Amino acid sequence: MYLPREIEEIKEQGWVVHGRSEHTVYCHISEIPENGADIGHFNPVHQVNALYGSDLQQINKSKQMLSNHIWSNASWKADEEDWYLATGTLEHEIKIAGYRVPFLQTNHSFEQIGPGVVYLKSFESANAPVVLYVLVVPVAPFTTKLFHVVVSRKTLIGKLQALTVISIENIMVERDIVIWNNKKFTNRSVFSSSYSDELIKKFRRWYSQFYSENSGAKSRELNADFSW
Repeated sequence: MYLPREIEEIKEQGWVVHGRSEHTVYCHISEIPENGADIGHFNPVHQVNALYGSDLQQINKSKQMLSNHIWSNASWKADEEDWYLATGTLEHEIKIAGYRVPFLQTNHSFEQIGPGVVYLKSFESANAPVVLYVLVVPVAPFTTKLFHVVVSRKTLIGKLQALTVISIENIMVERDIVIWNNKKFTNRSVFSSSYSDELIKKFRRWYSQFYSENSGAKSRELNADFSW
């Protein structure tokens, strides 16, 4: 048995909630938390600047972009001590006209707690850290509620930073939702030997432990032998 941990920044440092969002996603519940381990999708889906919006068809037509997001050094791993915990990291920067902007670089770390809770910590070079609390709640077969809650310091800078983060996150996650809503959940996926696919296989092994015996065919892929 395990419980989501308390958010230390709220309990110990007096941080406050500055915003929240809610989306309905029509996909298998595992697709959403798998996003953190799917490091191969970050640049293809999220490189185009958030200012261009969430319409994948339109943003992919944009050949010339003044600025874009660059994602690098992504990682994901299951915790060796706590069976219900996984962690990961991701580095992010924004380039304008091809040039790196130092104060727009961020380092992210996250914890996945069980099948539906994620704490995403964003530490800005401008010294305005933010924590994004992500909750995935199944409401029906292949229908899931996705909640984002952003917390930061109880200051004007903290509020502005938090609202910026959740605004960008909403645009980025809406790009993911287009893909999730059109994916087909299969009983046997085909993986390559790439590092990114290896992480997805590791994630699915880890995630399979959260299914009960009554989960049926929808969990067969997660319980399958990935050694091949």
